[in-house]
Amino acid sequence: MKPLVFGFLPRQFRQGVGLRRVISPAFFLLTWSFLGGSVWSTFATEAVAAEQSSTENDSPAESSQDAAPTPVIFRSSDYGIANAPEDPANLLKEPAQRRKQRDSLFDYTMFSSSRDAFQGFTESLYKKTSIQLGINSNNLFQHVSDVVPGTDKSGVGSDLDVIARWELVDKGTATMGQVITHIEGRWDYGTTPPSTIGDNNLRSLIRTADPFNSYTPTFLVRNMYWQQGSQTAGWTYRVGKITPDQTLGTSAHLNPFTTFLPSGSVGSNAAHPDSGLGSVGIKYFDDNRWYVLGLISDANGDREDLGDIGEGDFFKAVEFGYKFFPQTERAGYSKLTIGHTDGTADGKPNNVALGPSGWSIAGKYEQELTADGRMVGVLKYGRTYNNTGLFKELASGHFLLFDPDVPGARKIKSDVMGVGLVWAEMPVPGTRDETGMEFFYRFPMFRQLDVTFSYQSFWNIARNPDIDQANVYSVRLRTTF
Repeated sequence: MKPLVFGFLPRQFRQGVGLRRVISPAFFLLTWSFLGGSVWSTFATEAVAAEQSSTENDSPAESSQDAAPTPVIFRSSDYGIANAPEDPANLLKEPAQRRKQRDSLFDYTMFSSSRDAFQGFTESLYKKTSIQLGINSNNLFQHVSDVVPGTDKSGVGSDLDVIARWELVDKGTATMGQVITHIEGRWDYGTTPPSTIGDNNLRSLIRTADPFNSYTPTFLVRNMYWQQGSQTAGWTYRVGKITPDQTLGTSAHLNPFTTFLPSGSVGSNAAHPDSGLGSVGIKYFDDNRWYVLGLISDANGDREDLGDIGEGDFFKAVEFGYKFFPQTERAGYSKLTIGHTDGTADGKPNNVALGPSGWSIAGKYEQELTADGRMVGVLKYGRTYNNTGLFKELASGHFLLFDPDVPGARKIKSDVMGVGLVWAEMPVPGTRDETGMEFFYRFPMFRQLDVTFSYQSFWNIARNPDIDQANVYSVRLRTTF
């Protein structure tokens, strides 16, 4: 089956041939933000003239007197699944939320005319078609101190998410039915993206930046499903092409685009297959204090096409979530996830599933540590059985401080710092147990442009006995449209 792709980037961007000889990685990170906005500026000029939108507008209804009624806005995670930031429904809501955020180190909006143009275009599109559109752009520069001799130590990669929601049934209500499409693009600007450096060159089990690899072709349809319901309704279900590891064991505070980078920090210890055909349903109880979730998907799922569900191999999981002692809206769910995979048809690895059939179990305890919700702690542990998953055992602890007070520095809201510790064991005899640590600080440098500085240290690299310790330095940029 042919891949579902949108390869509309120039060939130079898709292949990254020789770009490092032309321009520095740091400049490329900033240049992409400009290029992304400029393309949409040209595309949406007529919409801007008609709508006369502005970056000060917070919703479609505020930008034009005759615009369509603003959709009902529930909690930030209402149309998503249990607060996962990478959930496509939540990704779509982020651009509107970021437009309302005014705090930044420099009181300036980069490429404001491009943002105005795209906002005007999306407002016009929603008014005419009931389709909402959003873009999230993530760019990462990463350098690793020690790698396999003769391989790259540094790389730059990008991840671009384009999310569309077509509201079809019960529009603007808690039981709204909608089609959600998530197109994801990944590329690098040289020979090796950051994810490959951590995985293949350092040969880390925990990995240094899991999502920042490259796709060939550059763009593909990662998720496309029918969804109905919400947290307000007390239930949600999805049917179509889904991604299990964006659903199970997730946390609003563990995400490679906004907080911690390693897949050992943000991932779940289960034999998750790749994106594929499946369904998921969630039922909330006690005013969303706890929930029960069930998921089934193709164990042979393939993000580049529709997989091979006809083989009859499935991944099944049930998850229980509960909020212990919630104090603010920042409170997240603690979770227990039990999964079983039938294995892949050919016995070969698929995503983090290694091929055999077997069980997995994972738990996450998440807790606000202060009454104002500024301090949050997250503990995770998981285990796979019968060599079904990439991790035999995985344990981690994370601490986050939101809106920190830095002595002698001007107060900037909407920033966060965090420290995490991860331990992992492979299901392969003779490999070492690996330990990793990360410290990061993320802040809004400009309006709608976040910058993250990250330092990681790894000990006893699991798949590389020649490296006992390695340092990783990262700079990440994130913006939305």
